[in-house]
Amino acid sequence: MKRCLVLCAFVVVAVLGFTSSAYGFGFLTQWGSTGTGDGQFGGSQGAEGIVTDASGNVFVVDRGNNRVQEFTSIGGFLTKWGTFGTAAGQFSGPFGIARDATGNLYVVDSFNFRVEKFNSAGAFIAAWGWGVSSGAAQFEKCISSCRAGLDGTGDGQFHSPTGVAVGAGGSVYVIGDGDERVQKFDSNGNFIGKWGSGPGTANNQFDHPVGIATDATGNVYVADTDNERVSKFDSNGVFITKWGSQGSGDGQFTSPEGIAVDSAGNVWVTDANADRVQEFTSTGTFLAKFGSPGTGDGQFTPPQGIAVDAVGNVFVTDSNSTNSRVQKFGEPQSSTPPPPGSQPPGGTTTGQRAAARKKCKKLKGKRRAKCIKKAKKLPV
Repeated sequence: MKRCLVLCAFVVVAVLGFTSSAYGFGFLTQWGSTGTGDGQFGGSQGAEGIVTDASGNVFVVDRGNNRVQEFTSIGGFLTKWGTFGTAAGQFSGPFGIARDATGNLYVVDSFNFRVEKFNSAGAFIAAWGWGVSSGAAQFEKCISSCRAGLDGTGDGQFHSPTGVAVGAGGSVYVIGDGDERVQKFDSNGNFIGKWGSGPGTANNQFDHPVGIATDATGNVYVADTDNERVSKFDSNGVFITKWGSQGSGDGQFTSPEGIAVDSAGNVWVTDANADRVQEFTSTGTFLAKFGSPGTGDGQFTPPQGIAVDAVGNVFVTDSNSTNSRVQKFGEPQSSTPPPPGSQPPGGTTTGQRAAARKKCKKLKGKRRAKCIKKAKKLPV
């Protein structure tokens, strides 16, 4: 996967809704540091994949420590599972994580070339990939005596798998920055189909894709990292649309890697080498952005995984050992904002932009984009 060793872009944030104003979308909290203790993340790629559950709890793939950690929505450590190895429930360089409707979790075990499935408490259920049971050069599943899978490109086989997502019907989609394809499985790991090739730039091709996500209607979104774009497909791999190009402008990318879809159908992408997050409509219309290089609140070095919970909070893994943390963004829940146009001390109107943004959320597509453009001109 493409990564810069130095900061590739400097992004100054001045976009609707992504501010540190008293009321409105912005930085809420953070947790984590480099290490091996509870709530810490290991190495230069410590915190990677991230997902939330129906209760708002947060599951983070701690790649450097070969484990998964679970936290409350404000960063309180709950539990952990996983160690380095090839046995059932062990990991070697885990990366992506996804959750199904019943709470089961799927983890991409990258260097073991397999996918592992756990229940919501972290108990191992199964794994699949080539040779994971007997070591034979064939697709296999295991439920107890497991081993590392065999690297390759056969059906149900993995080569540098990185991303995993679960569709509305329970189908599991897996992608990798060396696979150049999407593979589709049922919830028990049975191979269903595949699409994609590469590296290439055609609509059905990829160049080192890293992230994958699904929406409520079953569409699949791929962060096509080295093509600097997002590609959208239906649940069977039929191409729908794409957006993005290389650059630092709105809607452009320099290594899009993490991707998530919120309950409204909007798409959130971590733009890793630009140290920012961008938000789009489901058809690729740019909505907003936040982030810049650094170690402060709301800064990244670089952002990797991303998840959005049921109430719209956004969680981002800040994966480099400099930050090695999870950051949470959203609208403060602890107090009620003043009415739009009210006069705080000093006489400046407040709340207008936040109120306008809430109205914009009820719109879709071009109407929402136009609403945001107008609201952007209002006082914070």
